[in-house]
Amino acid sequence: MQEGWILLYDVKAGLETANVLLPVVPETPTAAEQRVKGKQLLPLSSWEQVLEYTYSLKVGSPAVVIEPDTEAVKRLQKPPQNWTIENDEELAKYLAEHMESNNEELGSVKQFVESVDVSSKCDDEDASCLTDGDTSTYWESDGSQGQHWMRLHMKKGTIIKRLYISVDGQDDNYMPSHVIVMAGQDGSNLKKINDCNLDVNYTGDYCILEDMTQHYRVIEIRIKECKGYVISQIVFY
Repeated sequence: MQEGWILLYDVKAGLETANVLLPVVPETPTAAEQRVKGKQLLPLSSWEQVLEYTYSLKVGSPAVVIEPDTEAVKRLQKPPQNWTIENDEELAKYLAEHMESNNEELGSVKQFVESVDVSSKCDDEDASCLTDGDTSTYWESDGSQGQHWMRLHMKKGTIIKRLYISVDGQDDNYMPSHVIVMAGQDGSNLKKINDCNLDVNYTGDYCILEDMTQHYRVIEIRIKECKGYVISQIVFY
């Protein structure tokens, strides 16, 4: 039945029990569900759909993607003539004022991360200092040896292509030398997806995860050792 009504009647119920009349309404499957079943009703037409399909694990029949607007793509490949740094600043200000902001403490990662948890903290420094973009603020742990972690709660559908941590090889006390990345759909059921041994003399951004093919609801970064010894305290900016 494509559309109509169903009368639910309990033969064991008495006459005083009211019957239930339920409508039958056809459900429109999502594009992903359509491909899994081998039938796609509508082509992918938005950049979000195309981006998700490009970086997702392919299951079912190939997707049909609408033809791109080549003229628009060509115009967006380079800035307009006479574009200046002042135009950049105005554009950034406009986007900041009009884009949705769920959690201001997340800084530049708020588009991908819902919240951040940490294993412990000292004084008033908390997890928000990890993502505020301010190098004068920091999170300092206060846990037992080898039990220092940062837990990222990712937004729905986010698939990580690159995940970096910034390190300073000149920091003799808190430079990480061994980092483990765990992942899963909740904090109680995580599996190891990467194990990194860092060069303790390196300064800059260090990639600890790349080219993921699926969404993980929780990403946990565990700091196991710093500069050749197990630590009981760690500081991250």
